[in-house]
Order: sequence, then structure tokens, then C-alpha cells
Amino acid sequence: MLIHSERHPLAARPAVDLTETVTEAFIDFPQDRADRGAIDALFAEHGLDRRVRTEVVASDMALELVRSDLGIAFVPRSTVTDATGIRVRTVGGADARWPVQLARSTARSLSAAGRVVSQAVLSHVHDGP
Repeated sequence: MLIHSERHPLAARPAVDLTETVTEAFIDFPQDRADRGAIDALFAEHGLDRRVRTEVVASDMALELVRSDLGIAFVPRSTVTDATGIRVRTVGGADARWPVQLARSTARSLSAAGRVVSQAVLSHVHDGP
């Protein structure tokens, strides 16, 4: 999902296409993270370059910087728990996905904590396009 502040010029647009975001200052995660790689690959797939202004290591920091209108960001929908001051939207031509794997031992039963974690992961992912 693309997030930007409610005051950002993109907020007045009924729809946004990926090509329209390339001139924006992005807030993103470090290059060694899968989510950053997925977004970098998305832009490369479309032959587009973007400018990452700020790198953050936590989603809540990205949300606060976006809320303060210091840039825009692509984040997983599940990370936007408080959208106050933020527009959360899909972007035409932007379908970035990355694999999520969940593994457990078959030698023992899943603990209560393990069940909670696996349910949380499974509630935010799905198979297929």
C-alpha cells in the first residue's frame, strides 16, 4: 500500500499510478530487507527510478515520517494500525508481493505462543496473485 500524509498533493488525486510517484521523496527500509527489495524490484520492472530520502528500521517510524509529510512510503497494509493523518491507497501498476514462509518442528506440538504467531502471520498473507 502507498501511504502519504493527508496534506500531500497526491491526496487530492482520485487515483495514483506508479509512474506518478517517481519524483517523490520515499521513506523506505534498508536495502537488505525483503520489503525494500520487493519495492525496488517493482520500480525496476517498470523501468522506473525513485529517490529514497530516508531509511528507517521500523514501520512505526515510517508512519510518523509520512504523517509529518516528510515523504511517502510503500508498506504492507498490516503495518498501518493507526491511519490518523495518513492516506492509505492502492497504486495502479503497483502489485508488490514477497514470499513469507512459516516453519515449525514436527517433532513436538505447537506451543500456545506458536499458535498465536502462526495465526497472526496467516491472517496477513494469502496464496496466489
